[in-house]
Amino acid sequence: MFTAFASTHAWAAPASDALKGLAGEQCAVADLGTRGQFLRCDGAEAGRLLRFAVPAQAAGSSNAEQLALSWAATRPRLAQLAALACKPSVTVDDVLIEPCRNSADGWQQLVVVSIVANKLQVAIGSAAAAPALLALATDRAAPAGLVAQVAKLWPEQPVIGSVRDQEQIKQNWSQGRREMARLAVQPAEASFRQALALRQQLLPNDAAGNAELVMDLALAVALAGRPDEADALMRQAETATAALADPTRVARQAAYRTQLALLKGDSDRAVSESASAVARWRQLHDDSDPSSQASVRNIAGAELAMALNLEATALLKAGDVTSASVRASEALVTIDAAIGTPPWWRGEILATLGEATAGLGRVPAAEKYFQAALKLQQGLFGDGTATMRLWVALARSYQAGGLQANAVITYRRAIAIAAGLPRDRNALSDADLIPFAQAVDAILPTLADPGEGQGLLAELFAAFQLSRAPDLEHSNNQSAARLADQLPALAVLLRRQADNALALADARVRLAGEQTKGADAEDRLPAAALAALAAQVADGQRQSAVIAAEIAGQFPQYAALTKPQQASLDDVRARLAEDEGLIQFLVGRDRSYVLLARRTGLQLIPVGLGDAALSDMVRRLRRGLEIEGGTVNEFDLAASHDLYRQLLGPADLAGIRRLNIIPAGALSGLPFGLLVTAPTQPGRYAEASWLVQRLAVSYAPSLSSFMALRSTQVVRHAPKMMLAVANPSLSGQQSAGSVLARAFAGCRGGGPVDPQLLRSLVALPDTGQEVRDAAAAIGAADATLLMGDDASEPALRNASPGDYRILYFATHGLIPGELQCQNEPGLVLTPPAAPAATEAGDGLLGASEIVSMNLRADLVVLSACNTATPGGGRMGSGALAGLADAFFRAGARSVLASHWQVPSAATGALMRGLFASMGAVRTRSVDDALRDAQLASLRTPRTAHPFFWGAFVVIGDGKTAPLADGGQP
Repeated sequence: MFTAFASTHAWAAPASDALKGLAGEQCAVADLGTRGQFLRCDGAEAGRLLRFAVPAQAAGSSNAEQLALSWAATRPRLAQLAALACKPSVTVDDVLIEPCRNSADGWQQLVVVSIVANKLQVAIGSAAAAPALLALATDRAAPAGLVAQVAKLWPEQPVIGSVRDQEQIKQNWSQGRREMARLAVQPAEASFRQALALRQQLLPNDAAGNAELVMDLALAVALAGRPDEADALMRQAETATAALADPTRVARQAAYRTQLALLKGDSDRAVSESASAVARWRQLHDDSDPSSQASVRNIAGAELAMALNLEATALLKAGDVTSASVRASEALVTIDAAIGTPPWWRGEILATLGEATAGLGRVPAAEKYFQAALKLQQGLFGDGTATMRLWVALARSYQAGGLQANAVITYRRAIAIAAGLPRDRNALSDADLIPFAQAVDAILPTLADPGEGQGLLAELFAAFQLSRAPDLEHSNNQSAARLADQLPALAVLLRRQADNALALADARVRLAGEQTKGADAEDRLPAAALAALAAQVADGQRQSAVIAAEIAGQFPQYAALTKPQQASLDDVRARLAEDEGLIQFLVGRDRSYVLLARRTGLQLIPVGLGDAALSDMVRRLRRGLEIEGGTVNEFDLAASHDLYRQLLGPADLAGIRRLNIIPAGALSGLPFGLLVTAPTQPGRYAEASWLVQRLAVSYAPSLSSFMALRSTQVVRHAPKMMLAVANPSLSGQQSAGSVLARAFAGCRGGGPVDPQLLRSLVALPDTGQEVRDAAAAIGAADATLLMGDDASEPALRNASPGDYRILYFATHGLIPGELQCQNEPGLVLTPPAAPAATEAGDGLLGASEIVSMNLRADLVVLSACNTATPGGGRMGSGALAGLADAFFRAGARSVLASHWQVPSAATGALMRGLFASMGAVRTRSVDDALRDAQLASLRTPRTAHPFFWGAFVVIGDGKTAPLADGGQP
């Protein structure tokens, strides 16, 4: 049944200026041969005209009946309409018009149908191109009055924006979803934010219309490891749509909540939310009128399939494999019945079905599902993150079936892909790598040849390097982004890279979509166009390699931040002395692994503790390092020994006097020197067998950092001895954490910090004497000391910090850690009297500013820094590593930093002891000098508690000897 407009319009003859959009942009057509035309407005794709023969059953009818019968017979054949939710048609002057919305992005779409020269002409496209679509379908210029009426067919939201604006939003949104499908989280988030910013600019009061885009952004943020921010975005979207009685929105929100719950590891919540989403989509699908609302039914069917897949995933996480298999099987049948769905949806369902089938012990069947999914994903995205994760899932299925050798072979495929990806695209977590370590651990005892076992361990060693450290990666990404802002030539290359990636991803998806269509499909591209699309994909792949090579060649510093080079085991061994060891960790949900590298070989140590158990143990130890009621809590010596026994007890540490540690997870928040190697009576701190008494310990943010430092030798020392920044002009009573929360509550946003916020930090008057004592201990009478008003960013730069061996910062450190927006860490200097115009003089020396310095420092001391995250988190952990890594990128060799604030008297004593040790023996290394100072504190009963001596750690190359002529002992 059709509703008719009143026919009061005078149709004009075709005119060249009829092909325009509502905003007046010029449109043009490209022929598809006898089947129709493409419409582009202002260079953006705006729609398509398709031509069909009038069905025989419509012959002899009136014009209106002929149009109605022809459209009813033709409409079900159009795959494009499957993605649209349309209202009932209206007719005017033998022209049929359907107002629709795109189910993916909510933009208004227009369908115009007319019979011209005994051909049914169907124009489908953006409502913003209404004049051009009307002209295409009718071969006449549409009257202005009709165009105005058409624009009002969406009373809840009039058509706003040009075709170009809408296409830009659509491209960014679609690109974000494609990036999410291949698990490229950082570019996905950027695309979603760009789409949201433009949509909010066009529709500032349409919070409800933006809700789904906001939920997509929430998923990207959650996958990036920022769950609190994701929850806030989700609440924003739900609040905006709370008053709308729209069952599709409610169903979609349940699906989004499921995904967030899965990312948080809350399987019970995920099962509940996914069941709700399935029930709602099933009702929408079953209640749809199959005749007049076939597209709505199709959309609901596709969404139902993905909701079923989500429920299957949630059930797998909850351990209900049988139910998961049933839901995944139904999802596959349902998605195959839907038309016009994103091709990767089927791949996701096949992967879930593979996992469920493997869980039931049917490994050969699971293998077939995974291989089908891999074929789809590789065709769409190449060897990217999504493909890598499918190989991981297949390896796990082999493992579940006891096929350890097959599992190792398959893990190799995944790891090879991961090794070629930028760090922000590499979604391999410890949880993914733990099963590989399990497989290696299971195979090692069966190998008769020790050399073969060491070769397998070498592969595991390489895999350890791929484990993600989100805090460190974020600090590096922030620094990389700011570096790009400072270098116009780099920004141009990155823009080329992003544009090429966008075009390549779009071409891949379009090609895959065309290849899934039948040869006789009405809307299938001609063979020549298909060949051109395939050539575009191949060219995009070539361009991607060319641009990456240009960036690496012209801007190696940026490349090092975004894609650090993997180190081979042979290279690592060559950089370890006979008395050195290097330890890496993999921390899983219920188990962990330690990998000890020595010149003589590798040792794999299984640990029966997962992340939660390790976090509990570290928190228990950290409570003994806090002050309550004016006194320091008792440190749990028994717990410290228990942790040592499980982590390092089985390790072959004989002959090792220097241990280099690359910490992970909760272990990043604990200095290993305060582990106790033998049982000790409670409270007997001076008598305890501390690890620091046995060997010197230093840390590296990553293996790539360790290798970079060990691969460069100091040929010529910096000409000056020491530059210190201490006691900046601060006058408040605020802790660094509270100021940090205020400074970054709304994100720094790339601008300078408010000087009042920094000035409100508590003053540090004792730090002046601390740096004077340190300079005296090493005989640096000519040391440059910047204090008070002189402790500013401009003064620091004017002092040429690249000319000094030792840089000493006795000031507050701001390390956001897990706060909203994950801003980069920085050091507080004297803020300016008035707000600074740029970050270069705002009083906060950020990590990206540090990276851009050209340093030659053997040692950077961060002595009074508050490196703990507000609220007693992991004491900076990866964020502290990010700050240290910034100094390494700038050229420093070692950083001395603290895990918690120590009273100024104890800090001063420890620093005097460290610098006195280096001053007495000029070849003394930094880690040995710190150990000397710590042992001296241990020998003093009132400072034997680890609170006083355990906070400071050496990050970087602990072997560095700043006062030696060659920089090495």
